[in-house]
Amino acid sequence: MVQTPDPADCPSMAEIEAFVSGESADQRLTAHVAGCDTCREQVDAVRANNALMSRLLDSQAGLAPAGAAVLEPGGKGPSIPGYEIVAEMHRGGQGVVYQARQVATHRLVALKVLLAGAFATSKQRRRFEREIELVAGLRHTSIVTVYDSGATGDGGHWFAMEYLEGETLDAYVGGDARRNLPLADRLKLFSQICGAVSYAHQRGIIHRDLKPANVIVDAEGQPHVLDFGLARPINPEVSGEQATVTDTGAFLGTLAYASPEQTTGDPGLVDVRSDVYALGVILYEVLTGRFPYPVTGQMSDIIDAIVHTPPRPLRPPESNPYRLDDEVETIVRKTLAKEPDRRYQSAEALRRDVEQYLAGEPIDAKRDSGWYVLRKTLQRYKLQAGAAAGLVVLLAGFSIAMSLLYQRARTEAEKVTTIKVFLEDTLGSVESPGASEVTVRNFLDEGVYWIEVALADRPEIEAAVRTIIGNAYRNVGQFEAAQRQLLAALETRRAMYGEGHLQLANSYSSLGLLRLTEGRYDEAETHFREAFDIRRRALGQDHLQVAMALNNLAGLMRARGRVEDAEGLYRRSLAIRTARLGEEHADVAMCQFRLAQVAADKGEHARALLLHEQALATRRAVLHAEHPDLARSLEAIGVLHMSLQEPQLAETPLHECLERHRRALPAGHWRTARAHRQYGDCLVAQARYAEGEQHLVTGYENLQTALGPDHVETQSALESLRALYDAWGRPEQAANRPARKES
Repeated sequence: MVQTPDPADCPSMAEIEAFVSGESADQRLTAHVAGCDTCREQVDAVRANNALMSRLLDSQAGLAPAGAAVLEPGGKGPSIPGYEIVAEMHRGGQGVVYQARQVATHRLVALKVLLAGAFATSKQRRRFEREIELVAGLRHTSIVTVYDSGATGDGGHWFAMEYLEGETLDAYVGGDARRNLPLADRLKLFSQICGAVSYAHQRGIIHRDLKPANVIVDAEGQPHVLDFGLARPINPEVSGEQATVTDTGAFLGTLAYASPEQTTGDPGLVDVRSDVYALGVILYEVLTGRFPYPVTGQMSDIIDAIVHTPPRPLRPPESNPYRLDDEVETIVRKTLAKEPDRRYQSAEALRRDVEQYLAGEPIDAKRDSGWYVLRKTLQRYKLQAGAAAGLVVLLAGFSIAMSLLYQRARTEAEKVTTIKVFLEDTLGSVESPGASEVTVRNFLDEGVYWIEVALADRPEIEAAVRTIIGNAYRNVGQFEAAQRQLLAALETRRAMYGEGHLQLANSYSSLGLLRLTEGRYDEAETHFREAFDIRRRALGQDHLQVAMALNNLAGLMRARGRVEDAEGLYRRSLAIRTARLGEEHADVAMCQFRLAQVAADKGEHARALLLHEQALATRRAVLHAEHPDLARSLEAIGVLHMSLQEPQLAETPLHECLERHRRALPAGHWRTARAHRQYGDCLVAQARYAEGEQHLVTGYENLQTALGPDHVETQSALESLRALYDAWGRPEQAANRPARKES
């Protein structure tokens, strides 16, 4: 009989490390490890860590080979024809950066020289040359510009780039002069960095060493991403010497900002989502002044934290206690997901969510919860969301519930009538508890009170009303109150019908939307799958309610960054709706619109455009001529063309979007003003400056009136105006515009 080792006999970690290293040859320990699963796992972990440490050390070896002519800090510097060395600025693993003056133009430049000079290995030279090749093709306001490159007489390599006066990102957001930089300004700065990284990704380049030290913020507050020394093509066509630039098993980058897949040393696992993870670490640091997990101590401990330790809860710097809400937390946690499939699938998707948060719009990480979207709308228009909003919310939910209930047998008529009478009697009697304004919460609390009084003997109607009110509570952000009502409805239905009844699917679906809105994704998935399984068993694979359940699951997958899963679920939902409703139906168009968003998340812009155009064509065919979904589709198409630097193709949809907003919305509405700004940007991109000026001025002035001068939309319009005048060669008019607000 084999004896199980006593846990009390397990060796310490120090003894296990000695055993692995061969320093300990204790036969008793050898026998114990052989029979103890726990100790054997620890031995395997130590061996894996040791192997990784060896690869990490190997990857840092040979940066300055024997005999290399390495300049001492403060030395005179190399002789580069056409340039005068002014001072040494920075010394890194690959090269030295000097401040220099170009003799012909007298302009200051940053001159990067390969550290090992003529003694550099072929791999070091190739990596340096690749940095020049990659960065030289990038033209973006937030990416450093390369002017010139060449070789010295002794075989050294160099390139000249834009000289930037400013501070590194960490110094800028944490420096004494800006210690109270507001949250909105921090996020706006971060969004610009994401835009630069997204631009590089769209041109096939992964940075692989994003960190605050590689972002310079200039005197105007504009960030600039630099140091592409470790960058590589997304899809390198490697052969011969090119294949040796990145060694399998060699770690490249800065460990504190590395993604879990980077720590393996396998370059095949690194893609644009690794840069997204690094952006997540940067965002966490920008918001809190610290790292999301420990990055000091033993290297093995740091790697373990990167791979396994979840980010610490967000907490702003003590000196600047701004509020970090659950939406910011959702963005950060999605960016820092350990599994690449759960992250934002592109820097552009991350940038878009940050911009939507700044604009007060629903973020994509939560967008597919309809009640979350309604809650955001109420928050943005809270002055108008008193009694009228309460009635709209509840009557909308009531109408949906009634329409679903009415489709059953005629016996449902009595229940629908009872629900209608109940809502009219109870909600019509609501009075404010003192203040003149009746709030949404007043309506809901009154409804809960009367459920207990009037519906105690009508459990089926009680459950339906609790679901309506629970969904409304979720809409206004009262999650605990929503949970109480939805769980009570579930238990009532479970007692009446038993497990597996179709009525329970409605409760599970509502609970899933609540958990999704709260960011409790595991629970949301459990509830959505329960609703899906019940509907599939009761109604068959191809029922429209099954399609609705698939849509809920797809929205959750997209929120978790699992875009491939989301795409598959949306496609299944689209197939059902197309088969049951035909190709020309609003619900079919909505599926096409969601699939287009997923394609954009994946960077598949051509397919995203095709799907958006299909959705637009369907909406034109089936919706009222002035339906707002038409403007949404047109805006999405135009913005996508602009992101691809195709302003000629963006012009028609953006102009139609503007005209639709003009007809449908009150004069001066912020959406119309934003459409003016977008259309103006499109005209300016085509050098049609006079036309663009008219729209940009209109957009800016109306946004100032509608949202105030400090709102992110107003500031974006102001930046567009200043960019117009700079491009137009009218700096005096740019100077007459107020500067971008700094705090």
